[in-house]
Amino acid sequence: MVKGNTAPSNLIAASFNGKSILTDSRSVTNTTEGHGKSRYDYGEVLGKSLLFYEAQRTGKLPSNNRVKWRGDSMMMDKGNNGEDLTGGYFDAGDHVKFGFPMAGFTTVLAWGAIDYEDAYIHSGQIEHIRQAIRWSTDYFIKAHTSQYEFYAQVGDGHDDHAIWSRPEDWTKPRPAWKLTPQQPGSEVLAETAAALAAASIVFRSVDPNYQSILLSHARQLYDFANHFRGNYTHSIPHITDFYNSWSGYGDELGWSAAWLLRATGDQRYQADVDQHYAEFGLTKLPLEFSWDNKIAGLQILMAKITNNLSYRVQAENFCNYVVRQAPKTPKGLVFLQPWGSLRHASNVAFLCLQASEMNINKQQYVDFATQQINYILGDSGRSYVIGFGQNYPQRPHHVSSSCPDRPAVCNWDAFSNPNPNPQLLIGALGPCNTETSLPIEFLNSISTDQASALINQRFDECRYKKVINPHHVDDEITLEAIRSFTSVTSKNASHLCDTKGCLRDSHLLIESNINNKNRRVCPDVILALKFTGPSTPQQIIQFKPCVLRINHPEAQGDFLKFTCRKIQVLIQDEASTKYYRSLC
Repeated sequence: MVKGNTAPSNLIAASFNGKSILTDSRSVTNTTEGHGKSRYDYGEVLGKSLLFYEAQRTGKLPSNNRVKWRGDSMMMDKGNNGEDLTGGYFDAGDHVKFGFPMAGFTTVLAWGAIDYEDAYIHSGQIEHIRQAIRWSTDYFIKAHTSQYEFYAQVGDGHDDHAIWSRPEDWTKPRPAWKLTPQQPGSEVLAETAAALAAASIVFRSVDPNYQSILLSHARQLYDFANHFRGNYTHSIPHITDFYNSWSGYGDELGWSAAWLLRATGDQRYQADVDQHYAEFGLTKLPLEFSWDNKIAGLQILMAKITNNLSYRVQAENFCNYVVRQAPKTPKGLVFLQPWGSLRHASNVAFLCLQASEMNINKQQYVDFATQQINYILGDSGRSYVIGFGQNYPQRPHHVSSSCPDRPAVCNWDAFSNPNPNPQLLIGALGPCNTETSLPIEFLNSISTDQASALINQRFDECRYKKVINPHHVDDEITLEAIRSFTSVTSKNASHLCDTKGCLRDSHLLIESNINNKNRRVCPDVILALKFTGPSTPQQIIQFKPCVLRINHPEAQGDFLKFTCRKIQVLIQDEASTKYYRSLC
């Protein structure tokens, strides 16, 4: 028997922004091509993905900080009674600490560190993965200020999105939201309990005292979540704009009980899993595995813990759906969600690799997992991991990465800078849509939730963007969402329209590469933007981009002409913001 009561594996699972990187520890660098093989250095990718987590750290950074353009930040973070809430991870390209996705990616990071410990040791990353996990768990312990109190969020997302500056330069006090029996939040509490329970297994052999502390908090938080039930969106209503709980809390309760079962062997938690399964219908076929929906992870985890036939059937049903039935892009990416498509693909690759280790359709699932990861690393024709491989993204939507070297000022000019970001955000994952994305731009936010199997949402998430239906993507016809602008004024509207052209106020540039005539799409709109700027100086307007779908090549020309005329009319109206909101 080994840590967590499951057999060891030779396969590595690196989580980065909610995405998994996989390799065989017996050959970290594999140059053989073919099914189930890779020409990519997974060990290098693993190391780079962990660097991304370090770029997301907040609080007092350690002396061995490896991301030199990051420094101490948000040292004023406190609870309602002055409790120290420094530490933890920024969620994405901005500076909010959202407890729900932070706990989610931490659980998956710990899962990889448990089951693939030998691979982390072999690749020289074992201490880095432990440090990444502990950066979360130390913060969760701080946030758990008493048995029935837990701070689930620090920072206001709306305030944060109105400012573009380094976190190190932030001086404004930030609000914090606390969960109590009167203001419950079972999703966050149960997920945090799962993260702490999983982490306790990671530290069992190297720091038994810390393991005991983690388990104590995990047990208390699980009981808090289970006894005082309630959706955390009711206690923190504005969270629905960022991390709404679509699946409810039943999956987190089951997931948390399962991790406590694995960490402790206490059969009380097996009984609780059974209860949650029956109460919340957790035997159903899930269609994803994400920071919000844990059902697939729960089913596969319980199959590994118990080897029970019913759990094994659930695990097989999920992976058979993903591998054989789920939609795929023309180049083979499993396309489960338009937002965060790479994250979703890597998450399910990780789960099905876990299923393969139980000898469930072993070779088919290994081949699938390898294909998905290799797509991300370069088989698609480019790398989606910053700092790795060829033609990787240069301009992630990430404040710190966009800022020049200190002491230069960082403001909205950095946001609108058309050049590559001054700081290389090594290990981040993006863009978020299909193989039509350009390498130099992406609209999505990076996220730690998109971090974990990366840092699981939001390269993964692409919070402000929807993409073309994969069934309607063609190699000869490409619609691109090139850039989103959140601050465009009459003074700088012309400057922000670069050689690609742009639409103002967070709207998408539409580009078509039919016959390589990229510049001929919507020229009137681009000209109109150069000479008109209805936004008043210093006013910041944020919108979600329009969703545009082209179902057939012959329809594209007329569709774009209509779209251009419609938008041109709107931008000539000083009250156009109202119409933009309804149009998009």
